[in-house]
Amino acid sequence: MLASAATLAFPDDTATTCLFTDASDVGWAVIVTLTTSRCRSKTSSTN
Repeated sequence: MLASAATLAFPDDTATTCLFTDASDVGWAVIVTLTTSRCRSKTSSTN
């Protein structure tokens, strides 16, 4: 799958790169985004 994925570039060298990850018993996810403002992370808990 990675061999056929498109090569991506981040065109704005002054922007901040944010990396968000998530994992569970059945899979995982990675999100990489580029922003000119601060990265914010929200966490939620289920009690």
